[in-house]
Amino acid sequence: MKESYLKLALKRPLSLCLGLLGLGGVLFFISILVSTGSVYVKALDGLDGTTMAMIGLLLINGIWSFRRLPDVVSFGTTVVICLSFIYTFEGIYKCLFFGWLNDPEELREMLLQIAMASAVVLPIGNKNLKLTRTVWAFFALYVVFMFIWWITGYPQIFEDEENRVIFWGSERIIVSVDQVYYWNRLTKLWLFLAFFFAVKK
Repeated sequence: MKESYLKLALKRPLSLCLGLLGLGGVLFFISILVSTGSVYVKALDGLDGTTMAMIGLLLINGIWSFRRLPDVVSFGTTVVICLSFIYTFEGIYKCLFFGWLNDPEELREMLLQIAMASAVVLPIGNKNLKLTRTVWAFFALYVVFMFIWWITGYPQIFEDEENRVIFWGSERIIVSVDQVYYWNRLTKLWLFLAFFFAVKK
């Protein structure tokens, strides 16, 4: 007779805790969105809740996809994938500001982020991540969107009270804060989808 899902879950405490953490993050984001109408979590210093939801979904996806692996391996592989997702975005984001060229502290932080992001080669080498055409397509979209954000002049850092400025040739175009962050969020979404679909079922 097959064991119940509850018994199987209790035999995998690390995976269970990580899965519940991911589910909690997603549900918390939904509750904040419904109750406040905002994606930002004030209790967490204005954290963008969509990032929390993406991490939560990666945790759930990883734990479920790797359920046939040993508990510790499943836990560790899922954590590595989530950290690589976070630091791939943050490392490239920081690299494009070029502040690290003149600031040793910025350089140190960027190198640490890139080192964390590079850990993704471990699950790729273990064939727990598969680089399919779909994955490459989402990653290409991420690169294109990030490039546009970069070439238009880092709109997040040119600001006044409510607006940002993007540069298009000699033109200075005023856009709202929300428009800039919609683009930023969409850019992160493509990277998230690349990681999500790379997880080998």
